[in-house]
Amino acid sequence: MLIADIAAGVLFGMLAGMGIGGGGLLVIYLTLIRSYAQTDAQAINLMFFVFAAAAALSLHLRKRKIDFVLVSVLVVTGVVGSLAGAKLAFVLPRVITRKLFGTMLIVSGIITASRTVKSKRDADNNKYYASDKNRRNN
Repeated sequence: MLIADIAAGVLFGMLAGMGIGGGGLLVIYLTLIRSYAQTDAQAINLMFFVFAAAAALSLHLRKRKIDFVLVSVLVVTGVVGSLAGAKLAFVLPRVITRKLFGTMLIVSGIITASRTVKSKRDADNNKYYASDKNRRNN
């Protein structure tokens, strides 16, 4: 199982690096394949995220692409939300926590997919209008 865990870590790390949501998939792997408790899987996912975020942060710091006011707001609200979520996770039954997490993954997947489709459609429309405009100008 160690080889499968290493392969899963590498795969989910690459997906997270590409912005695909490897952390969410890691929780699914840990709960369904490895039979971890939901709260344990989420704790491991948070550690996974810290290392991925640290790598991304170093790149953004070098490129000076950080809005420190926005980061401050997100850190404060993120800490408050994390603490509230942790308390809630220990109060709610595990089956409810799993269903809420699964629902959140499905909703975020639908939102991401719809944004991707809209973005592609807008890009295709812009190409069409640009080529149409070029034909009229020639």
